Amino acid sequence: MRNTGPRRLHRVSGLFTATEFEKVSKEFKDSTCRNYSEYIRERLMGEPQTIFYRNRTADEFLLIAIELKEQLVFAVNNMRTHREQSHSLHITSQEQFQAKLFWLEKIVKEITGLLTKIYEQWSQK
Repeated sequence: MRNTGPRRLHRVSGLFTATEFEKVSKEFKDSTCRNYSEYIRERLMGEPQTIFYRNRTADEFLLIAIELKEQLVFAVNNMRTHREQSHSLHITSQEQFQAKLFWLEKIVKEITGLLTKIYEQWSQK
């Protein structure tokens, strides 16, 4: 999408130290500007800055939810595999079955722990 405003004819350049550039880069990434020149222009002209505000709690929740989903998919796939093996191999050993059941219960406890963590994070307002 082209800029419909006046054509820009003059160029200004500047040099930054590493720490200065890191600070400018961080502020640019937090802003809604699409490129550095737009960001620098707004700063120099004293126009109000629009910045992104990310809810860290929502970000943390997303990470935990993704981990939870991966564990659930893993558990479901393993349950299917064990069920297929028990039908095809006719596993009759009670000890093998108990070991697999214990392993699945361990995964369920981990998932429950993650859900508790989610609840505690969202209840702390």
